[in-house]
Amino acid sequence: MPVINRGNCYNDPARTFTFQLKDIGDLATATDQDFLTIAGLGGHTGYIRRIYGKAGTKPEGRAAVFDINKNGSTIGDGAVVTFADGQTAGNNSGLNVAVVNGDQLSLDCVTIGDATHKGADVSIAIEVHIPETLVEVSGDAPVTT
Repeated sequence: MPVINRGNCYNDPARTFTFQLKDIGDLATATDQDFLTIAGLGGHTGYIRRIYGKAGTKPEGRAAVFDINKNGSTIGDGAVVTFADGQTAGNNSGLNVAVVNGDQLSLDCVTIGDATHKGADVSIAIEVHIPETLVEVSGDAPVTT
């Protein structure tokens, strides 16, 4: 029996989970600022599709850059979310990183604003999407697996 993927449900909120990491207070370059363990995916593999964040105080003089690690290794190139100089929002929607229950994600602050305007109170949201269930086609009647 052929297996058919019934399409991309990327925007289906019932299949998208959001996890959050924070760096509270004035920013400082450091590893493991916060961490979490992936849970609640019901035995499915999820995919990090988008990471975005908000800073309570904007960095000035240069960008604030954050890296996300999965089980101790970066999921990007060391610059997963960037808050540009003078901006309070950062976004990265060009990701496709597999995660399962039990994976640990951690937050590193790679660079900060200048000495007097470092930036502060950053919250990072990580959207994990579970692709739509595959469907087996038997005759004319699809059967969800």
